[in-house]
Amino acid sequence: TLALCADGTLAAWGRNNFGQLGDGSQVDRFAPVAVDLSGVLAGKRVIGMVAGGGHSLALCADGTVAAWGVNSNGQLGDGTDSDSAVPVLVDQSGALAGKPVAAIAAAGSHSIALCRDGTVVTWGYNRRGQLGNDTDDSSLLPIDIGDFGVLSGQTFTAIAAGEQSGLAISSDGRVAAWGWNSNGQLGDGTTTSRPTAVWVAFPESMASKTVVGIATGYEHSIALFADGTMAAWGENSSGQVGKGTTDYFDVRTPEFVLTEPVSSELPVVSVAAGSTHSMALTINGKLMSWGYNRSGQLGDGTTDSRDIPEILDAGALRTGERVMAVDGGSSHTVALVASPPAPQPETLLADDVDDTGATLRGLVNANGTLAAVRFEYGPTTDYGSTVAASPVEVTGGISVPVSAVVSGLLADTSYHFRVVAEGPGGAVAGED
Repeated sequence: TLALCADGTLAAWGRNNFGQLGDGSQVDRFAPVAVDLSGVLAGKRVIGMVAGGGHSLALCADGTVAAWGVNSNGQLGDGTDSDSAVPVLVDQSGALAGKPVAAIAAAGSHSIALCRDGTVVTWGYNRRGQLGNDTDDSSLLPIDIGDFGVLSGQTFTAIAAGEQSGLAISSDGRVAAWGWNSNGQLGDGTTTSRPTAVWVAFPESMASKTVVGIATGYEHSIALFADGTMAAWGENSSGQVGKGTTDYFDVRTPEFVLTEPVSSELPVVSVAAGSTHSMALTINGKLMSWGYNRSGQLGDGTTDSRDIPEILDAGALRTGERVMAVDGGSSHTVALVASPPAPQPETLLADDVDDTGATLRGLVNANGTLAAVRFEYGPTTDYGSTVAASPVEVTGGISVPVSAVVSGLLADTSYHFRVVAEGPGGAVAGED
């Protein structure tokens, strides 16, 4: 497991037999240790990281990529097949020359990079065509696959790596897939592996939807649409496609993930996949999961697999906390939990003012949480009086008009007032 800290440092823990924790050792770690930043990462700011089967990647703000861990198939991309227990730089003399990287992905024994110009580059193991360059030859160096299959002439905005496959979202919202296809994880209606990219065959019911997020596990894939709904395809032996059944093991074209039982928490804002389980994060900071659960990776307090999503019990979170991000490993799940953003109140001019009364007005954005709203008023900036706003509570992520009628004011007297919004993290007042 890898964690990126706010100060740009990296922490890692877990299995370390190939040096994939990047701390200079091959000793398994049962608590976080710092990734060595004294070598090729010295002076660089890390902005992203991903973990493969036995290797790790870090994306730097300057568009370079570092890698460490197992390298028997070139998954570190440094031109060698030597493992490294500390970060080494991915080669920039070939396919990445003059092309800063915008995003990285890794799984199994291969790596994928999305360049800032919208092209896709791959390196590492290629027995199943997961490099997408129309061969089954592994590569110790990055390969530009922009001229192969349906990638030709396209630009892309996101990537994901499956165990031996790859996915990419095109700038027009379609999804390309390549590599191993044993259980339909490429979504093209077949189980034929593809050494070059093909388009995922979304059915007519999804034709008007735009894909904005992707994730892929060992042999299944998930797409998030702009409207917050989801589709999935591939292996379904443990219900990881989320279609409400495990009647057959592979789903060869995308099907909607069944979310009726959790519809009150929608829309979904991000998706993630472990090897054989799936996760989704809702706009309300709620986490749902489905699929294989023998190791408890669904987080529902059981080891029972599930074929439809279920919202997880948030009882372990402290007041005001919510899930902000989620990701999955082969048999575990990690969620980043934080307090929600504070509500944003804005005090507006009062109207309907007369000798003894007025209507106080404001705007409140609850920032995706629930905020209680009131006005404070009085003849000084100490205020002294409070009145509930209408509406008294605001939810969602847009600014909502609020107001309150006050009476019994002193004639010929100036009054101060402000709107106050109180969310899970405390109260925030608008300017007087």
